[in-house]
Amino acid sequence: MWLFTRFVLLAIPPCLGLLAAQAPTYGNAQEATAVAGQKLILGFRIMDWKTSHIDDADAAATHAQTLRKLGCEVKTAQHNGHSDVQCRTVYWKSLALDTQEQLQQWKSWLELAGFDVIHGHP
Repeated sequence: MWLFTRFVLLAIPPCLGLLAAQAPTYGNAQEATAVAGQKLILGFRIMDWKTSHIDDADAAATHAQTLRKLGCEVKTAQHNGHSDVQCRTVYWKSLALDTQEQLQQWKSWLELAGFDVIHGHP
């Protein structure tokens, strides 16, 4: 799959399958996609280990579980009253999403978590 962004050509290896995920749905469940019948594709990766320090043990477990579902390598450790959640995914992964709203939610979440993010249409 090739994506053209601001005259820069990005290649995503075709051997990477799509990881279908359900983002939280808000508002009208019948919201149309940008192009009828097509999914919106969000690519993401994080080359180097990224550590998040999370004080709430339940929040740390939920964060680690979400990262694992996305296909990331995850390590967790507890010390000094908080949890460390480390993750990386050297290769590009992708999400196939139904709505622009879902794409924006996941894009924001992934960027906040330190991921490189690209998006486009198949």
